[in-house]
Amino acid sequence: MNATNLLWSKPTGGGYVKNYVTNDNEGIVVKHNDPYDYQRWLQFDYYYTNKFTSTDIGSISCGGFTLTDPNGIVHLNLVASTAFFIETPTVTSFSSVFASWDPAENAVGVRPLFAGMPDALVLGGTPGGGSISNKGFSPGITWTANVTAPPVIGGGEIAYNQQVCVDDWRRFYDGEPLQRIKAMGMGVMLDLSFPYGRNPVTGINEFIKPVGTTLVSWDTPSVGLARFNEDGQFFDKYTRKDTFKTYLIYQPEGTSTIWVTLSVISWGWSGTAVYNNTGSLMTSKWELDTGSPTGGGNGTLTSFLPEWDKCAEEYIKKYVDI
Repeated sequence: MNATNLLWSKPTGGGYVKNYVTNDNEGIVVKHNDPYDYQRWLQFDYYYTNKFTSTDIGSISCGGFTLTDPNGIVHLNLVASTAFFIETPTVTSFSSVFASWDPAENAVGVRPLFAGMPDALVLGGTPGGGSISNKGFSPGITWTANVTAPPVIGGGEIAYNQQVCVDDWRRFYDGEPLQRIKAMGMGVMLDLSFPYGRNPVTGINEFIKPVGTTLVSWDTPSVGLARFNEDGQFFDKYTRKDTFKTYLIYQPEGTSTIWVTLSVISWGWSGTAVYNNTGSLMTSKWELDTGSPTGGGNGTLTSFLPEWDKCAEEYIKKYVDI
């Protein structure tokens, strides 16, 4: 039997992705020489993205094609379909914790990022620059995840994909905002790299792990507290507010597989640092006015495939005048 004029019918809900594109004209026309030869296995190049358990069953259908049977009779507008069983990876854990010390202090502070560095407005960091007993470096936020995959899928890898929106990042003098970071107000951007965690020096991603092992990664966002810039402008206040979405992503084994989303954690932080000018360079210093993290906790299952057209790293290194 000859099948022609085949058009795929896209399922509703956006659950099927063919190379990140849903195209009515994509698909394979298969000729069946025997009318009973309909039970043989066919391979479809589609990713199913909106089911979370291995008990789900889905289907793909096609319609609007013409079929000529062995007697020469033409059948118009026929519909055919195939059903399939969905095997998916399982998120056994995905959680996050903010910076903490004992005795406790605010996760956001004016402190060095690492020992030996100048003070910054930072989520996490190193209290006292490492001079306080039992209070060494603590990441601003730490994520821990573990994923298992059924045998039919095989191994694969897990990683993180982080998106950031810079809501507020300004510096002031005498109560007036003078400059803002270029990334401010530009919407959602990729944070650092995809997947998250590429070492900017070596180019190697240090936070990709095989399925079945624990993936730990972290972020410590901060703002350098310069008292003045190269143009001689002075600053006595900095503000910062970011919102993040950290996605747990999975890629099966194979050369043609793609990264897909399994879960997400939404979090953020904000802070304000002011310069306490005592009139003496020895005692004047930057101090925390307000600051706190938000969100975090455990991940929420999702199949959302985030999109972006900018990387934040290109826009957070330059201030522009307001």
